[in-house]
Amino acid sequence: MVTLGSLRLSEGVHADFQKLNADINSPSASYILKLANRLYGENTAHFLPDFLEATQKYYQADLKTVDFIGAPEACRAAINSWVEQQTENKIKDLLKPGTVDTDTRLALVNAVYFKGNWKNPFKEANTKEMPFKIKQNETVPVQMMYQRKKLPYNYIADHDLQILELPYVGEELSMFILLPKESSDGSGPLLKVHSLETSSCKEKTQKLFCFTSVYLNLII
Repeated sequence: MVTLGSLRLSEGVHADFQKLNADINSPSASYILKLANRLYGENTAHFLPDFLEATQKYYQADLKTVDFIGAPEACRAAINSWVEQQTENKIKDLLKPGTVDTDTRLALVNAVYFKGNWKNPFKEANTKEMPFKIKQNETVPVQMMYQRKKLPYNYIADHDLQILELPYVGEELSMFILLPKESSDGSGPLLKVHSLETSSCKEKTQKLFCFTSVYLNLII
């Protein structure tokens, strides 16, 4: 008999995640942000009791036993249905055919749903079709909303990177838009964004943003 389950992080790390989950799912917030977790385990497998207790305590992730061996496609459909419910029907068919099979013993599923209102809302009339670049020399027409506004803005010269903050109502949460300089050699400009993982770059992004007048276009 094989027993599955391991949580090797320290108690403090799990407790921090527990607090984060509670803060995210706060019913008193000015936005809706739901984080839902669930374990789907093969009904013939055995899981460590301590593992199941910890996932429930810290992550509110209960175990749902399913028949991966006998009916993997039915399990996939059940998981997709749960995700769809948790995300207000926004995420459909999260798991594609073949994602789980007869060898699957445990699937940890995480679903996030967010709904918030901009502090500086876009006017419905300020919408028009604009080109959106998907490759170096290729664009597609899309509907974009636009506005001119003074917004928190930062520029990191070392990485030729512009950062714009779009706060939501209540200013508890914000969307951050990172815009790297367009490359001249055809290389992916998003590589510059990945380089921000270094601690020195993180410190630079945390510096005070200056309110700057910007003309902003966003895909609807």
